[in-house]
Amino acid sequence: MKYLQFTLLISLFTVFVFSCSDDNSVEPAPYLSIAVGTIQSTVNGEVFNSTSVTSSPFEVDLIRLNASAVTQGLSLIMTDRSEGIYQLGPNQQNFIEYSEVEAEGAGINLSVFTTSEQVDASGTIEILDTDLENQTVSGIFSGTLILDTDPNISLIIENGLFNQIPF
Repeated sequence: MKYLQFTLLISLFTVFVFSCSDDNSVEPAPYLSIAVGTIQSTVNGEVFNSTSVTSSPFEVDLIRLNASAVTQGLSLIMTDRSEGIYQLGPNQQNFIEYSEVEAEGAGINLSVFTTSEQVDASGTIEILDTDLENQTVSGIFSGTLILDTDPNISLIIENGLFNQIPF
């Protein structure tokens, strides 16, 4: 009988230990998956990645994060550097601009897509961390941008990340 009780007790203890899970585990911030000082996103299914990132005051009340690659550029413009969600689209002061240079015959063609003042544009920029001591911001972004010269042409930016960009 003691053997049965001991076996039952060990079985119950084993079930208890292996059935417990940590339901309060914290997922790491998504921007931590890229290098410090980087902006990365998927633009119409293609990866955009830049470690050539700068920031500049765009106007008195706006902050601009600029990323450049060989033939593309991406800018995130926000009304503040505080943590929070910044809406994009018509009648919004926050916006994304994406530019692309293409060789066209003997010249070049510059295409600029934006969420600024475009009826069908939308999206968000979310600052998840503002480090005032080191003066950096980190977060995520996505949006539908419209070609500034033709409102019928758009591109989709998804999975946008920025990690510890100086402001």
